[in-house]
Amino acid sequence: KSHVIEELKKLLDVVSDALSLSECITGGDGTVSSIFNNLDTVKLKNVLVNLLENKIINPERVIDGVGKVKNYNFNTLIQGLLGQDSIKDAGIVIPSDISSIVWYEKDSSGNESGEVINLVRAINVLKQNLFLIEGSIDFDTLVANKNSLTDLFVAIGNSKLLSSSLPKILNDKVGPQINEIFGSVSSVSINFNNVDDWGREGQALVNIIEKISTLGIDFSNIDWSELTEDNINDLLTSITSCSLFGVHKNEQGIYEDTFGILLETLIEKANLSSIMEGELDSALFTSIKDKFTGEIKVGSITTDPVYKNPYWVGTSSDGSDSEIKRISAMIGVLNTKEPGSSQSILEKVSSGVVDANDLKIVLNAILN
Repeated sequence: KSHVIEELKKLLDVVSDALSLSECITGGDGTVSSIFNNLDTVKLKNVLVNLLENKIINPERVIDGVGKVKNYNFNTLIQGLLGQDSIKDAGIVIPSDISSIVWYEKDSSGNESGEVINLVRAINVLKQNLFLIEGSIDFDTLVANKNSLTDLFVAIGNSKLLSSSLPKILNDKVGPQINEIFGSVSSVSINFNNVDDWGREGQALVNIIEKISTLGIDFSNIDWSELTEDNINDLLTSITSCSLFGVHKNEQGIYEDTFGILLETLIEKANLSSIMEGELDSALFTSIKDKFTGEIKVGSITTDPVYKNPYWVGTSSDGSDSEIKRISAMIGVLNTKEPGSSQSILEKVSSGVVDANDLKIVLNAILN
């Protein structure tokens, strides 16, 4: 009897917070932005933890006469709260089976963990960055909010309730902008379902956005003569360090080197094909040895601490065997203007005005 009374007291303690949360969710204009803006996450955590641990509201329950199941009522409550149409419309769809989630734990030192804590943290970050779930996102929005991307990716990625929705949200909101940037020059199409480390990927994407924004690059009409060797190396390295541009299966189940596809097109846009016989060899622009298994030609791809494909970035500590570095150096050499000349070496070769020294420089750059 005393146990029941104690549980009732705990339940009454959270009634006011529960009513307040209910008003936040059902009030406002009904949009997910309104819900998150009005949501008091301190009260949310208090209510969820107390309902989870309350033996009256959330007792162990016998299902189909087989055995006791924990958190059945609590799981049903969560599915109802996060299953509202406005939340679904924002792309947030929780997993159908949440029975194995560890909801809340607190150790002897008072450290809290579990999905309730991860969910509250994710919502707090989302409240400050509603651009991710509001309307459309353009490149300027990504630039303006680039410093928040990693925090967003990590916070949502750590939540088992929200992480399954993150790839779809990003494919719908961010994917079109990334595809538009690079799709103007090749058939590259990125897919956030390929991401397995959200913190690393968030930082990698931020690096790409910073490089493109700082250098003012328009891939649809890129002027390589305006970029230094270091500019080119930094840009290409930032792209290949992002697993979105890694080795992935296409819709036909065949492995493709996304970065290689992009790089081949960018090299063509540097007008290098004008000084070579025929077209560039596409086989050289892939790190894939076996398109059915995904095995690569050199070493193995690593993801700690960053995505690293040794075929492109090399294996030496100083990067001396990096193919990207060599390509950057080649374009840098070809962009060089000899003293007294108004044309770069590449421009001179392309126009047919070239001397023996220019030709030697071109051949050495290409052979390297």
